[in-house]
Amino acid sequence: MSSIRRSLICIVCVIAIAFMFSKVSEAFPKNDKPAAVENKLKKMDFSKEPVAYMTEIYKSYHDWRVDDGIDGAKKALAVVNGMYEKNINATINDPKLKRNRAFEIKSTLHTMLGMLYYRKSLMTFSGKSITPLLDGVDKKKGLSDKDLERISEKLKNDKSSSDAKKYFNSAREEFQTAVKADAANPVPHFQLGTILGPGASMGQTAEAEKEFFTAAKLSIGENDPKSAARAQDALKNLNPKSEYLKQLAKIMKESKNAK
Repeated sequence: MSSIRRSLICIVCVIAIAFMFSKVSEAFPKNDKPAAVENKLKKMDFSKEPVAYMTEIYKSYHDWRVDDGIDGAKKALAVVNGMYEKNINATINDPKLKRNRAFEIKSTLHTMLGMLYYRKSLMTFSGKSITPLLDGVDKKKGLSDKDLERISEKLKNDKSSSDAKKYFNSAREEFQTAVKADAANPVPHFQLGTILGPGASMGQTAEAEKEFFTAAKLSIGENDPKSAARAQDALKNLNPKSEYLKQLAKIMKESKNAK
């Protein structure tokens, strides 16, 4: 895949997501700025209270305080990477921590960091800047190849699109790093499927389908039917005719009969 085409995919993924939600501006805080909330992560010590620390990172994500979350996640990773380099199986003794080995925590933190970067890529485009780009798009049929070419042409010299692409790429890299650290963690697989899915028309379908399938399969193995169903639904919405759906149905049936 050429660098130009890869670059276009990144931009299109962000725009396509905004198009699917159509009212994306309503999801942002007023004036596209997070509400003024104290950044508790600055005063917290990950090594002393890992669960509370990661919970606070999630809060920053849900409150759209992505910069606070990104800084906090990087700070925690500095600690975990030190453990990881010495012993990937080193553990943090906390009964509330489901994945408590160094490689598992590393995977979780990279996943959280990826989610934050992904959200930041979306925040780069406000509702006002998205709307003009979508003029003329058939909402029933979605983005056509001509629409993609027209949008990419308009975005060539647009700084916000360049920043969005940068954060999108960072998100994908974080999710891939999370998978590399712990391939058995279903969450980064699901997140990869989520960010690649909207780029289906640009040749990302197969990769996104595989990630959703893997997320569902791993969730079944962890006896987490809710997460498995969520990944299955995402796969079905992406491609109702996916061959992975047949494989998944078989796996689910075998799992159910084994109980």
